Amino acid sequence: MKKMQEDIDHNYLHNITELFLHYKRLGDKAFAQISDSEIHWRPDDESNSIAVLVKHMRMLLIWEKGWNFLFSALGRLKPDDLQKIVYIRNEGHTVVEAINRHLTHCAQHVGQIIYIAKCLRAKSWESLSIPKGKSEEFNKKKFSRPKRRNSS
Repeated sequence: MKKMQEDIDHNYLHNITELFLHYKRLGDKAFAQISDSEIHWRPDDESNSIAVLVKHMRMLLIWEKGWNFLFSALGRLKPDDLQKIVYIRNEGHTVVEAINRHLTHCAQHVGQIIYIAKCLRAKSWESLSIPKGKSEEFNKKKFSRPKRRNSS
């Protein structure tokens, strides 16, 4: 039973790292489509700019530093660490809960960054997933292959 739990914990650490990498790559691709000056654009007065979302004028340097810190911390975790308690604003969370909380927080902000970059590019936006109107073609290709386990 302990071996099975260790395998689950190891798989979780691998999977969560891959999910964070996915969101980082999406953000990177959104950044690649906008100019440095456009990081300050806001859709309205109640919204944040990309620069505010990343919290610094030297955005790409801070962006990379933050992601590198995260991946370094994830890389140091061992399966035995996952049930330890950490405190976020004085509320106890297991490491798994804290990681999941951080992943959803990052995904939310990366989504906002992508939305703003897409607003700026409009029709010249290069899709980061399945291009509009291409779902049927994408699904046909996916379903023509045998089922498999995605390792990343």
